[in-house]
Amino acid sequence: MQELRRMFNDFNKQQNQKIETLITSINEIKQQNVEIRESISFLSAKYDDVLKELEHIKEENSLKTCLINSLEQKIELLERNARSTMAEIKNIPRAQYENKNELISLVKNLGEIINMKILDTDIKDVFSAKG
Repeated sequence: MQELRRMFNDFNKQQNQKIETLITSINEIKQQNVEIRESISFLSAKYDDVLKELEHIKEENSLKTCLINSLEQKIELLERNARSTMAEIKNIPRAQYENKNELISLVKNLGEIINMKILDTDIKDVFSAKG
């Protein structure tokens, strides 16, 4: 009988040690799960922040694209208006030291040759193209 009790007590001690080891392992796993949940919550919040920032950047990009399109249309209109009031005269030899007054006189003289009176106020700008 004593032998049986001793065996039972030994078995009981072994089982208690195994249970304590299991409880310790379970507690460690629980702690790891808590840390994993915290990490997932943190990463989820960061992901949400990144999505918000991406959406903001998309909206900003869309607005800037609209602005660029508007500016391109304005530039095209300005270029068309500039061309509508511009006359280009080619194949006239360049003087070595020509200035605006000489170019205005040249344009007025060309106007006289084709029987068209050109006043100084008719000329907005005059320049000699390079090349």
